[in-house]
Amino acid sequence: MTKEAHFSSEFKETALFAPPSLLKRLAELEVSEGLTASTGAKSSDASLPRHLVNEIVKVSEAYTRERTDLRQASSSRGGLRARLRFFLPRDLPKAAKPLFEAAARGALPQRDRLRILDLGAGLGTTTLSLLRVLHLLGDERPIDVLAIDRDPAALKIYRELLSKPIEGFSEVTSVRVEEGDLALLRGPAGGPLLRPSERFDLVLIGLAINEFGRKGHEADLLALFMDSITGHLVEGGLVLIVEPALRKESRGLMKLRDLIAESDALEILGPCMHRMPCPLLLRERDWCHDSLSGEHPEPIRMLAAEAGLRDSRPTFSWLLLRKRPAGEQSTEALGSNSPQSAEILRGRLVSHRLASKGKLEVQLCATTGELITLRQLDRHRSSENAVFDEIARGDRIEARGERRNAALVLGKDGVVKRL
Repeated sequence: MTKEAHFSSEFKETALFAPPSLLKRLAELEVSEGLTASTGAKSSDASLPRHLVNEIVKVSEAYTRERTDLRQASSSRGGLRARLRFFLPRDLPKAAKPLFEAAARGALPQRDRLRILDLGAGLGTTTLSLLRVLHLLGDERPIDVLAIDRDPAALKIYRELLSKPIEGFSEVTSVRVEEGDLALLRGPAGGPLLRPSERFDLVLIGLAINEFGRKGHEADLLALFMDSITGHLVEGGLVLIVEPALRKESRGLMKLRDLIAESDALEILGPCMHRMPCPLLLRERDWCHDSLSGEHPEPIRMLAAEAGLRDSRPTFSWLLLRKRPAGEQSTEALGSNSPQSAEILRGRLVSHRLASKGKLEVQLCATTGELITLRQLDRHRSSENAVFDEIARGDRIEARGERRNAALVLGKDGVVKRL
């Protein structure tokens, strides 16, 4: 498939999900790395070993507790097995979606050779997300990867996973792994993990807020950390942070985004389409998160069902940043200075469509910095606004309608289109 085909309306987000080739490779690694449990006990589904299902439950529960619980649950042999067979393929499309959007908008670095820094690399989920996107784009540039994680056992699997080609993924040219502390960027002996002269085109960070503690100052600590990371980015380089769609973690990411918006060093590419204060931070019950359409592969759905986890569309929160080249003018909307009329608004959807009697509504984080309710009465549906029946959380759209306070009402002449 050509690059143009991927950016057409025919592209389906299901292409970002784990393909059979990856599931096969992960099953092979489970055996070669000695992670298979000795017990032969089966779950209610005879094809699923009970030990694996139990470990999936333990790791899942640990995600909602303190980081020490997560480390203990995820670093054991059973925890590594659960991460390899379930969490890695389940989480693969989460980083892939914003990376694919960046490519569609022409924001991926265009250098001849890509240099990637994966912080908190784990078993390689975010690296594989990038390799999946590059393959879908037909991008076969040489790729050098530096992976940093606190868990040497996870890094061993990471290196082995990328040592052989996987159908449906771009190949890496070189892999370097370093054990160390993510927050301090220092190794076990206290030495720095990055050379002062090292520069990267793309920095991937997964579960960063979890690594920075839970004492209410995560955003401030991450902002200082981001200052350090920015110094290791090439001009035009990207930073992608992906977090679970949990309220606390997502709001921490939103607070970090507001701190970054106060400086001009980094351009905010998404999910925000403006640099104004995040309107979702005003109410404690709100948090910004995204989702993908489609279903996971059947083996992942079966494991999720047996473990009592929902197997619906993947949800996550994310922040995509770009180091602005020296002298480049900002192209971001600046709230009230955004060139929009009261009847035409652009922004990103931050809720699912909510149906009630005679109408359909969805929340839009507009480039004006406002949280706007888009409302369509059933009697006003038309071919011009038919897209309203298809749009989903995370979509970037433009809507034309009648402004009524904090709402934009789509009349019979209203128009909605994806950006």
